[in-house]
Amino acid sequence: AEYMGVFGRTKTSGKKSCFEQKMAIGKNKQLGKSKKGGKGKKIIDPFKNKQKFLVRAPGYFSARNVGATIATKTTGNKLSSDNLKGRVYSVSLADLKSDESQSFRLIRLRAEEVQDTKVLTNFYGLTLTSDKLKSLVRKWQTLIETVIEVKTADNYVLRVFVIAFTQRKTNQAKKTYYAQSSQVRQIRKRISDLVRDTVSPLDLNQSVEKFLHGSVEKSIESATRSIYPLTNVFIRKVKVLKTPKFDLQKLLDTHNESLFVHEDKGTKTVDPKAAKGDKKTGKRDDKRDGKRDGAKGPRKDGDKREGKKDGAKDGKRDFGSKKPEGAFKKDGAKKPEGGAKKPAGSAPAKKDASAPAKKSAAPAAKSAAPAKPAAKAADTKKAAPAKPKAK
Repeated sequence: AEYMGVFGRTKTSGKKSCFEQKMAIGKNKQLGKSKKGGKGKKIIDPFKNKQKFLVRAPGYFSARNVGATIATKTTGNKLSSDNLKGRVYSVSLADLKSDESQSFRLIRLRAEEVQDTKVLTNFYGLTLTSDKLKSLVRKWQTLIETVIEVKTADNYVLRVFVIAFTQRKTNQAKKTYYAQSSQVRQIRKRISDLVRDTVSPLDLNQSVEKFLHGSVEKSIESATRSIYPLTNVFIRKVKVLKTPKFDLQKLLDTHNESLFVHEDKGTKTVDPKAAKGDKKTGKRDDKRDGKRDGAKGPRKDGDKREGKKDGAKDGKRDFGSKKPEGAFKKDGAKKPEGGAKKPAGSAPAKKDASAPAKKSAAPAAKSAAPAKPAAKAADTKKAAPAKPKAK
């Protein structure tokens, strides 16, 4: 009872048991910890940049649509078609021929060309399923296997694996039906000659049709009956070892389709500096320039700074600007006390271009000399500290 109280699932003194605490903690101690910076990796949908393609089988199959496959979309120089070419798909012959009796054969198709969203495939191999092979092997018989390399008329090199089993003779009383080694050699030679004579004059498409219809197996059974009767003769596997130079027109004829040239162009990439403007060069977008021009009107040929300088030379100044000290001396007037600015509405003083005014400027300058202390007094009044306000 004490053992169950400590390690069991029952509650003891309001605390969790040792068993419950271990289960709560868990094995992965790094799961609750956050990464550096407090932000984890940004989760991106892996199928966001993928594109769907339809896989098409050659024309000698009744069901052409094998299925769909995905590939990364074309970006820049990386084309999606390059990613698809060379892929190998294993498909059951029952699906390609709509016949369930052929479900023990698997056809291998390799992607050769991409037309728009279609992937055109070609024959790449044939195999039997493992459960079919295991069901054929029995006791008291001889298993004969032959490997043949043959070249088709269109320069495809194939490696063909043929499997066969000996059969009980008619009116045989013996329990076993094993073949002698000399008989096995004769059977292998006859099988290899028959496969070469059948496949070498045909092209790849015709030889594949021969393999699928079972005509080669039937001819092997009839040809070897005089040596030893055989049963369960099958083409166990076919491999494509070498392929000739790729011919697009021939592939399209196999698929019963016309030539369609499709240029896969990537999406246009935009330079981020060109979009936002380069800080070093000081260039901006056309949109921003248009807004600035629209707000202040079209620019003139001359620069604004140059225009201000020209205006200063002509005697045009802003109404709020102070008059230079030299101008008071020339005009013979005193500087206003307290540094008061001219009223905004007053017009700028025009210069006298007449000769008598220039002559009278000299005595006016002499009379303005004793007025300097008054200007200093005005400056002292200006610099006097302000009285503190009453609370």
